[in-house]
Order: sequence, then C-alpha cells, then structure tokens
Amino acid sequence: MSINLASSMLRVRLIIGEEPHNLPTYSTGTVTVTLGSPIITGSGTAWLTNIKEGDTFHIAAGQYYHILSVDSDTQLILAINYGETSGGGKSYTVKGGKTPNAVIIDHINGAQHEMVNAIEEFDQNYFATTDTISYVAGTEVYALPTTNGVVRKILRIIRTDLAYEKPLDKINMQERTQYLLNNTYNIDTRNIPECWYSHGNSIGIVPIPIDTVTNNLKVYYTPEATNMTLDTSTSIVPDSYFDVLCYTAAMRASMKPEVIGIQARLWQQMMSTIR
Repeated sequence: MSINLASSMLRVRLIIGEEPHNLPTYSTGTVTVTLGSPIITGSGTAWLTNIKEGDTFHIAAGQYYHILSVDSDTQLILAINYGETSGGGKSYTVKGGKTPNAVIIDHINGAQHEMVNAIEEFDQNYFATTDTISYVAGTEVYALPTTNGVVRKILRIIRTDLAYEKPLDKINMQERTQYLLNNTYNIDTRNIPECWYSHGNSIGIVPIPIDTVTNNLKVYYTPEATNMTLDTSTSIVPDSYFDVLCYTAAMRASMKPEVIGIQARLWQQMMSTIR
C-alpha cells in the first residue's frame, strides 16, 4: 500500500496538535472556476466574514490551493492559477486553521525530497526501476521513458535483443560528434561499441540505428520524487517509512521539541536499515 497525500496530511495535523475536527471549514454555496485563472467566483457565498487570506481552497478530488486574497463575498483570488477543468455550480471546501493545507502539503513534499536524497546517498539503486525504449530506424534521439515515473538519473542502459545483454557506454556530446566522424552508422555490420548520451530530457544513441526494433533497450533509472498535489497522489517513499515522512513534515511545520525528538529517532532507524 502506497503513502498518499490525504493520509499524510491527516497524520501531520494530528502530530502538531491540529486535529481536523478543530479546523474551521466553509462550503456554503457553489463556485465557478476557470482553467488557467486564479479568480474564483461564488454563488450564494459569504466569503468576507467566513474565510480569509491563507486559507485553503479545495474541490473534491482536485488540487489544494492557497488563497491569496478575499475580494468580496463572491470573489476570491488563488495564489496560483486554477489548474483543473473549468465549470460552474461546483461544490467546494475552504479550510482554515493554524496551518493552511497548502502549507502542510509543502512540508510533506519537502520531507519526501529530503528523505529520497538521504536514502540515495547510501544506495543510489534504492528507488531504481526499469523501462524500455525501442530502436527506430534512422532515429538518434529518444524521449526518456515515463511509465514508472519521470527519470531523475539514468543508471545504465542495456541492449536486450542480441544473443547476450550488451551494456551501452555513456559518452558526452563532444565524444558523440567525434564518434560519428570515426564510425559507420551501421550497427549490424561493424564490431563497434554502442553508446548513449544525455540530450536535455532525451537520450541519444550512436551509431544511429538502421533498423526498427521493439523494446530492445532496457533503461535502469531512479525516478523523480514528484510533488503530491491531490488527495490520491502517492509518494515514492515506501509505506514502511510513513511515520518518518509525517514526523519530518511535522517538524518542518511546528519545530516542537517533542516532535523533533521523535523525528530524530525515526530518521536514525530508517537510515540504519538502509546502511
């Protein structure tokens, strides 16, 4: 079972003493939202006396948004543009409290990145996964795979359609230019090494393939720890480290001595299992 944002937010609030039933919410009326606009228009709403700057705006199953300003009973401005489907008559929730949801989410995502960086310092393969790329005749540059997450770091690339698994060497762009000057493009008729190089959000393969071969390159990589924004968003961090994630986020949110002490103990336990 994966760690999701909704359960993490609930746990963090419990740790810092902000039980959900004590947090004021407001959901009277409906709203009209527009993709790409920060302006939220209310109908049947009384926002001036019930919500405030810093509260969190949320539509069910959607992203959480920090409220930048409350302009009237029927208009509020989000801190960022609304990023989901436009429409009217939508139910919504605005939640207040000592710490807005948007801030809690920032702390959870910050804790996730901190944990991933610390774990990979000791084991760069800890989060490693694999995906495949297919050779396309006459094509040198290929998009990075994304099936198992956005690529953070490529560990190795292996060709799998031969009689044996053949690792590709990594080169830089300068070496790539020299390589193409010195070698034929035909990978099937000369006994020369195949290589790969980084090319922005893509990779290049030399010599340039002359045949199309399906899923013949296996890419080993560590995926990016993407920010969680929806209730159902999941973390790259294993569920066994749920407490570490939540206490690290809570420490960022409150800096209470008792929270710091528990977080330090949980962090030490996590790192001892990795080492």
